[in-house]
Amino acid sequence: MPSSKSSKSIISWFKDGCDFNSKGKAVRGPGFFCWTYLVIMMIGIIISTSLMLYSAYTEIRQDDFNIKFIIYSIINILWAIAVMYFMYRMCYICRPWTGFGILIIAGIVYTMVQKILFKDLYDQLLNSDNNTFKKK
Repeated sequence: MPSSKSSKSIISWFKDGCDFNSKGKAVRGPGFFCWTYLVIMMIGIIISTSLMLYSAYTEIRQDDFNIKFIIYSIINILWAIAVMYFMYRMCYICRPWTGFGILIIAGIVYTMVQKILFKDLYDQLLNSDNNTFKKK
């Protein structure tokens, strides 16, 4: 199987980038800045999920509360867990900036796919009269 230069460079993104201490043991992360970032990300995920669920609960009548919203919520929670785990692993191998860049690109793709799949749900949540996210 021929290996290309681009596949080798992509694989190198996930190799251990940690320094070694005086005893020759790798000094692994996550360090202070990674933990701070992970905690801030976790707080943001909790707040945004809570606001989304609150907005949906207050705006979508019970008869309109359908399986699509439940699927949407489960996918968002699973995505948040995957993002947290991925970023933790990238911090652990001392490559937080690589992980952050990958997450930016993956987040853009994820949001675009989600807006395509759940367009009517987005419209219903964002165009309601008492929307939490709307300027009043």
